[in-house]
Amino acid sequence: MLLNLPPATRRNLIVPKLLSYALLPVMLIGVAHAQVTVIDRGDAPAKRTIAVPPLAAETPGLQDVCKEMAAVLAYDLDFTGLFKMLDPIKYPAGFTVLDPDVTKLDRGAWSATGAEFLVFGSVSSEGDQLVGRFRLFDLKSGDQVVGQELRVARNFNRLAAHRFSEEIVKFTAGDPGIGSSEIVFSAGKTGQKEIWVADYDGANARQ
Repeated sequence: MLLNLPPATRRNLIVPKLLSYALLPVMLIGVAHAQVTVIDRGDAPAKRTIAVPPLAAETPGLQDVCKEMAAVLAYDLDFTGLFKMLDPIKYPAGFTVLDPDVTKLDRGAWSATGAEFLVFGSVSSEGDQLVGRFRLFDLKSGDQVVGQELRVARNFNRLAAHRFSEEIVKFTAGDPGIGSSEIVFSAGKTGQKEIWVADYDGANARQ
């Protein structure tokens, strides 16, 4: 529980990359004998509204992958406490899916939704890889402020989304997000404790 701390404080409480539950007993012992002080640094900054519509599928058959990647991006950004997701009911009238051709993007229509930022992305398949082309638009100026192309194995589509979320956080907050961080934990489906690794959001658990 993060006690409703401001986003910057919450981010400092998250150990990036690897959080080993093997250290938990030691941590608990330390907490039992230490005084915990919570410093209130004032009100949290206002959240910035961002639109994260489903990504465009450049290759037929990738629609579900594109939806999942957009969902991962939205979760990562929401988790930071820096952003507020634009409700899909406020998307431009008649919107169904992004066109892979960025020149056809109606930035004025998206700006009219009240969002400050728009995540635009498309995904294609090349051999055994997925290629994600991501952009972040500042809807107030109409400019692209972040752009990144990522290539990942076909079963690592979530990783591409996590990495671009880190770039968005870095642009807006100065420090990269924790999207590609992982946690380590012990679990015992067979009655014996085994070491598992998962994405920070609990997805993609593996031994």
